[in-house]
Amino acid sequence: MFRLQKLLEYGLYFFVFLLPWQTSYKLREVFINGAKWEYGTICFYAIDILLITLFVLFIAVNRRLRIKENYKKILKTVFARSANERSERDATKQSHCYRNKAVLSRIKLFILILSLIVFSFLSIFWSADGILTLYSAVKIAEAIALFFLLLNIRFNWQKLFIAFIAAAVMQSGLALWQFFQQVSFASSWLGMSFYDAQELGVSVVQTPLRRWLRAYGSFQHPNILGGYLIICLIFTTGLYLKIQNRIQQNYKTLLIRLSLLLAYCLQFSALLVSFSRSAWLALTISLAAIFLLEIIRKRKYEILNLIKIFIISAGITGIFFTVFQEPFLARVKISDRLEIKSMEERADYTEQAKNLIKDNLILGTGVGNYTLANYHKIDKKYPAWHFQPVHNVYLLILAELGIIGFLLFCAALISAIRLLNFKNLNFIFFTFLSLLIIAFFDHWLWSMHFGILFFWLIFGIMIKYNRPIK
Repeated sequence: MFRLQKLLEYGLYFFVFLLPWQTSYKLREVFINGAKWEYGTICFYAIDILLITLFVLFIAVNRRLRIKENYKKILKTVFARSANERSERDATKQSHCYRNKAVLSRIKLFILILSLIVFSFLSIFWSADGILTLYSAVKIAEAIALFFLLLNIRFNWQKLFIAFIAAAVMQSGLALWQFFQQVSFASSWLGMSFYDAQELGVSVVQTPLRRWLRAYGSFQHPNILGGYLIICLIFTTGLYLKIQNRIQQNYKTLLIRLSLLLAYCLQFSALLVSFSRSAWLALTISLAAIFLLEIIRKRKYEILNLIKIFIISAGITGIFFTVFQEPFLARVKISDRLEIKSMEERADYTEQAKNLIKDNLILGTGVGNYTLANYHKIDKKYPAWHFQPVHNVYLLILAELGIIGFLLFCAALISAIRLLNFKNLNFIFFTFLSLLIIAFFDHWLWSMHFGILFFWLIFGIMIKYNRPIK
């Protein structure tokens, strides 16, 4: 039993470490007017194998634990003859009564999330591409299963954060190499595509002198890299504050602190070269909120260490803005042709979403069918890349699942957040806040395999860390 539990625990750390790599096997590819329809592609990801293994291990461990607990209850019932043992049983029953309210809240959360999953599968009957809807619904169910798995297994928080940070350091090193080389290599084993700043369709920052490749890491878009890095940056900051707050300071803690600061510097540098404005905004708001929370709680030591991190961040930003002034100014000013075009396209996507929502207000277009619905509604003469999801997760969910699915999604989030202990709110809450902010400016948290898993993973971590569910 102990070995199975440890295997499950370290399997979770391994899952977190490997999650950014997009190794997959394509089961279906669709082309529209000669161009590949990215959002109609169906893949089986290598990370899914590990996740299924974790589910199997959890079932095995949970089953053995239940057998063991039932065996102990039988023994206590048979051999409990003394009054003390009977009183202990009565006290246990009384404590269970006090937990009924919490249990009812969790049952409500479970029903809401189960309803969301069921409704996603039911959308097969009114979607244009039932196979794609089935695939998308399975992805949602898999991510939510990961959420419940995380809430019900034991692990070491520090080790989990280290797994995030180690993975982020690898992504940061890769991202910085891509930016400095202005090219990215392709690898089917790592799930990476080839990117060159001179190729059309690649995410770049256009300036009067040249095209600057935005860092991708191992992800499908620089904005995903940016979103991933801000979560890991908050984890790094939180772990640094906890270690700095220890009473006993020695060479080991000093080495760990220096390592965390170095990891922070690498991640922050990679975040800058992703040129993701939504990630920059989310990190700024989250770190400012953490700083404000520490001021309210009057924790001077944490405030001083946060000021140190702010100074480091400002120094790195100053260096990059000085050395690479041209692309950073173009990204901030939004005056270049590509930047203006990007903003205009986002406005167009929002209008398209509003029109789809009006036409499919109750049931939606079917999960995963947003771009296909736009293809049928707008004009079928355009190539596949012309049809993109709206860059707003909330509008995207409303368009795909209608008002019914959208309300189920919001109710599930609110029900889960109500389980939090806001008196002991900590930095983990702000990781989820960052994702909610990014959701206003991008779609990958709902439309991409990694995004769906990452959203529910961070959601589960936030719920469990602020108020553990037993």
